[in-house]
Amino acid sequence: MVQTANLPKDNYEFVKCVVVGDGGVGKTCLTCAWSVGTTYKLESLVKSHVSTVFAIDHFIKDKQVSDRSWCNVDGVPVCLHLWDTFGYHDKDRGFAYKGADVVLLCFSVVKPSSLDSVIRFWVSEIKSKSSTTPIVLVGTQADMRYNCYDDGYKAMDKGLVYKEVKPEHIILPEKGRTVAKQIGAPYYETSILTHHGVDDVFFNVIRAAMIERRKIKFWSPQLRRIKYPLIQKPIEWPMRLFPEIKVPESTINEELAEILTRQNVGDMLVSVRDVCFRADRVILASSCQMIEDILMAEYCSHENSDVKNSETSQHTAYCHDIKLPGFETIEYKQCKDPFNRMHGEMITVLTMAREITPLALQYVLEYLYTGTAKADFDIIPEAKEAAELLQLKDLLLQISNLQSNEGFLNSKLQKQFRHDRCEVLKRLAIRKGAFTDVKFSLDDDVVSAHKPLLMARCDMMAAMFTADFLEASAAVIPLPGVTVDVFKVLQEFLYTGCVTNVMDVDCLSLIEVANRFCLPRFVKLIENAIVEQFLMWDDQKVNILEDVILLIEPAHLHNAYQLAAWCMEYVCQHYPDAWKYNKHYMQALSKDNLKFLEINRWPPAWYVNECEVYNKAINEDDKKRLMQRRAQFSRLQRCTTACLCFRRNARFSFEDADVEEGRG
Repeated sequence: MVQTANLPKDNYEFVKCVVVGDGGVGKTCLTCAWSVGTTYKLESLVKSHVSTVFAIDHFIKDKQVSDRSWCNVDGVPVCLHLWDTFGYHDKDRGFAYKGADVVLLCFSVVKPSSLDSVIRFWVSEIKSKSSTTPIVLVGTQADMRYNCYDDGYKAMDKGLVYKEVKPEHIILPEKGRTVAKQIGAPYYETSILTHHGVDDVFFNVIRAAMIERRKIKFWSPQLRRIKYPLIQKPIEWPMRLFPEIKVPESTINEELAEILTRQNVGDMLVSVRDVCFRADRVILASSCQMIEDILMAEYCSHENSDVKNSETSQHTAYCHDIKLPGFETIEYKQCKDPFNRMHGEMITVLTMAREITPLALQYVLEYLYTGTAKADFDIIPEAKEAAELLQLKDLLLQISNLQSNEGFLNSKLQKQFRHDRCEVLKRLAIRKGAFTDVKFSLDDDVVSAHKPLLMARCDMMAAMFTADFLEASAAVIPLPGVTVDVFKVLQEFLYTGCVTNVMDVDCLSLIEVANRFCLPRFVKLIENAIVEQFLMWDDQKVNILEDVILLIEPAHLHNAYQLAAWCMEYVCQHYPDAWKYNKHYMQALSKDNLKFLEINRWPPAWYVNECEVYNKAINEDDKKRLMQRRAQFSRLQRCTTACLCFRRNARFSFEDADVEEGRG
């Protein structure tokens, strides 16, 4: 912009530009973007079209618009007034064309009908109303060439009569240039969303008008500085976002809570006042420090003895008194199965102190399995006394919060309880292998595990251990195709709901095992870990393209669809390099995947070609512009006597200046 104060009237140029085109192509928005500096959001641009016109009076009455109408083009002060018009074909626009210096003819690059109207209607009208006025053709809404693929755009509320843009509606720049060549006009594209091309269009609109004016005012020194309309750089193509790997919330706490309701399973009994509850040593030990100390002492002594293999001991293998508040004895003895009177088993029995009631014990057990204190105020006094005996401080805090109507504070305590339990499970169950009751034969070793946790977290294993399968009674269960490293990661997921050190293990084997045992969340966790590692390597400029290509087919095979989608998107964004450096692996992909990559490559092939055309045109334009200038001023430079070319005393040298201006 330039200051107009103290400028003589013959020292600046006035340009009237008439803006025409079909309705809904964005004429008014483009006018406002230049004249007022209006910015737009996509949400406001996809609403149902309402016909509007930017009144020419704004350039006279509105100081802001008037000030913004001034600009400096190639060193020449110019005042540009835009005359916006209706897009209806049956309206008379003859008054608008009067005195026009240039016509800006608009069409939308995502509305093929608007480009058809350029040839069929608008050019004819312009020639009939203002035959000598130069035309500049502009394609609007260029950003919709990539926004039409965006999921956010597809999900937007667009109004009842808005016609959604589809990829098949896109008009490529090559077609726009072809039409512009037919009508003898320069061609530009704009996006009011990103402001791409707005300045380019109007600066070159001024140039087109000044070049035409120079034919008449050929003696004007400042018009000689005006360049021919410049070549426009293609719109900046945004990087498409990679698909997000969505991992659902863990349900481990709910699934572990369900174990307590299965009173037909469990490897210990908790007894109080002759009432017994089935429970699981690994769960209780990981949830209560006092119970962990008792059970670990019993487990270590039990493992070091031959009690389990004794044929003479039929009832009480041993019985130890517990000198801790809340407990009486721990026994290992023969007990009848309440669900099968004809069947008995050797089992650990933990007898609680008689100060604890059966209802209070049930309340405490539910807390140890779920981490949540129930708002059962009839039992809370008894449960509070039991919690004090067992030194369950978190349970006491939760009960206190419930009694003071501040139960919302318990969520933090519950979260901490579950986190601590997972850490203890890693230490006790995974690292130490305590309280195991089942063995798996893997490809490279035999490992032990815990039936209650496996059954609670995996439906396939629950069916395997409870239905009439051989594995239900087998001493060692074979798992072919699984290594110890893979099983340890699987075990960590089933026990804690999370995975660590995934990249230290064969990820494809992990996905295969997760798919075999129907664990969709485990699959998603592995997918997320792989993608995070890939992104880290990519940030470090490590070439991951080959690894990504090799993952596509196995990911589809093992139902890792999110990983497959991410890998496909990565290859789409590196499509030329994929074929250039990994042609062999690309050819190994399925036909459907190759077709998808070709269609969805980003940026698309036409955009890559457009950039090449632009770079080539820039180099050719330098030479062409120099030839045009030489032709225009050839007489001026050769003339040695006074004549109508109004020779100056100093000689002109346009070559170097034009080359630099063309590059700028």
